[in-house]
Amino acid sequence: MGLKALQRDYPELKTVPLKRLEEEHETLLNSSYLRVLDGKVSVAEGISERIRNLCSMHGLSLDLEESRVAADLYNLEYLKHRRAIPGIVELLRFLREHVKTGIVTNGLVAVQAEKIRVCQVGELIDFAVVSEEIGYRKPGREIFMEALRRANAGPFETVYVGDSWLSDVMPAHQCGFRTVWINRYGSRCPDLKITTEIKSYKGLDYRLFL
Repeated sequence: MGLKALQRDYPELKTVPLKRLEEEHETLLNSSYLRVLDGKVSVAEGISERIRNLCSMHGLSLDLEESRVAADLYNLEYLKHRRAIPGIVELLRFLREHVKTGIVTNGLVAVQAEKIRVCQVGELIDFAVVSEEIGYRKPGREIFMEALRRANAGPFETVYVGDSWLSDVMPAHQCGFRTVWINRYGSRCPDLKITTEIKSYKGLDYRLFL
């Protein structure tokens, strides 16, 4: 919804397909959030930087103050409308009856805890491994090994589900996990031999995750 708000208020973005904006924003997010995690910029500065770069890609040049206004618009709509990805709550409810479930995420503990609360999945997971807490982040091996320790499981009996090929699927595969790639933007799968690709969490045979 945040990107839709930008399209609504900035004519330069109205002709850009929303899917393209989402993909570009995701790429910029992965880059700018690393600067936040490294303490180089604040969360607010990271959002402003990301939105300014996104706008610049489409010929919309914003100064610092204008980029803050655009970032505030984006963030207000994002916070108002954020929710769990469709189908994930139902999947977690099913898995909760059969296996341990957890979240592995790069981020700040307070921010990620608040997301879990807003998305109403806290009672459906056994643990959350957050990079700020343990001092390591994806795609590093350490954060995946910590998840296994908390799950009291081996990689060969664990299914790792992620949306980033480089930060989720590849490192999890290299650690020995079975992997599922949630490819919501229709990107080309680099290697179907090392993962199972899904487009959505809805309408799946949940036994895929057991």
